[in-house]
Amino acid sequence: LIKSMYSVFTPFWRAENRRMIFLRSEDYFAEKKRVLTRVLQHIGVAPPADEAAWKPLLSGPPRVHGQRPKGGAPPMEAETKATLRAFYRPGLRELARQLADTPDAARWRAWAERDD
Repeated sequence: LIKSMYSVFTPFWRAENRRMIFLRSEDYFAEKKRVLTRVLQHIGVAPPADEAAWKPLLSGPPRVHGQRPKGGAPPMEAETKATLRAFYRPGLRELARQLADTPDAARWRAWAERDD
């Protein structure tokens, strides 16, 4: 569980690296070009100028590390989902507060408050 409690670690990470960028994997998988543009700009590299130059960055299947069941995870019981939501919600709110100075602050706040 502790690996998913980012708000515990964020202050230490930011103290060590002031230029750290925080990204949500959901945003990357939904909007690769937007997220990659942000990453490239963050490191001082110009984004590709045209679609042909983007192709190598956007092609290929996404790779997700860790164990994933074939066909996706089975549906979660409503009670389990509610328990996990209640457990993680304070930490997500704290993370959103910690990232209030980032360009995606509104996305982090919305993510912390979602109920899905």
